[in-house]
Amino acid sequence: MAENQEIINATRDFVPRCDVVRVNGIAIGTVVVKHYNATVDAYAQEVVEARTLALKRMNKHAAETGANGVVGIRFDSSIINSTHNIDHTVEYTAYGTAVRLRPEV
Repeated sequence: MAENQEIINATRDFVPRCDVVRVNGIAIGTVVVKHYNATVDAYAQEVVEARTLALKRMNKHAAETGANGVVGIRFDSSIINSTHNIDHTVEYTAYGTAVRLRPEV
């Protein structure tokens, strides 16, 4: 796959106007973040950044399998460690099925 070619992402199990020609397996991207006492807006921004990084890592994993798409994408998060109600460590994961797509003819 060309280095600058982007992975097509879909939360559905298909991509409109594309055929899945090969299923390459599960693609996973994980990020672990320590959240500290912060404003709600700052916390929300940290969550967005963590999920974005998890998605990028999932796409990198998919590309390493030769995929040019990931379908059925889901996000998950879980608290790993919590010392207070606000200070805690969270794992954010993006996962889906890495696929090779071809435009419909």
